[in-house]
Amino acid sequence: MGMLANYIKIDEPTLAQLTKLSDDDVFEAIEELEENGNDVYDMDKLWDGLHFLITGVPANDRIEGDHLSEAIFGVHYFRTEDFITYIKSDELGAIIESMETIPIDDLLKEMDLKIFRDKDIYPEIWVDKNRPDLQEDLKTEFDGLLEFYKEALNETAHIIVSIY
Repeated sequence: MGMLANYIKIDEPTLAQLTKLSDDDVFEAIEELEENGNDVYDMDKLWDGLHFLITGVPANDRIEGDHLSEAIFGVHYFRTEDFITYIKSDELGAIIESMETIPIDDLLKEMDLKIFRDKDIYPEIWVDKNRPDLQEDLKTEFDGLLEFYKEALNETAHIIVSIY
């Protein structure tokens, strides 16, 4: 199956409740949110590739305090074995502004898939014969996440990020 990234819109009471839960309960609550009608953006397995494309560093080297890195990985961490973070609504504006400054089309044209392979970017799909599809998929994920964040900001929603 692999490691998938999901971004979930939640309201203030839900975030307050989640931050009070124990480690095991956070995971179960996130799973419940995904299944019970919360608005979810599913990036599937392209999270590391998109992070590398827009920041120049792989997931293992995420950049604390960098809005582009936070766009993929969130800002605040839950203390769980699984990777679960959140972004508060009032933090989305800066993340959106940073994303809007990215020349995504230029980055996609210039992307060197050999560097993706050399850096072991997850998943192992970065082959030259798939370049056009990968460019299209990364563009779709970037645009989709940006739109999802804009909607969340407009709704004063918080974002839960889960990658596992």
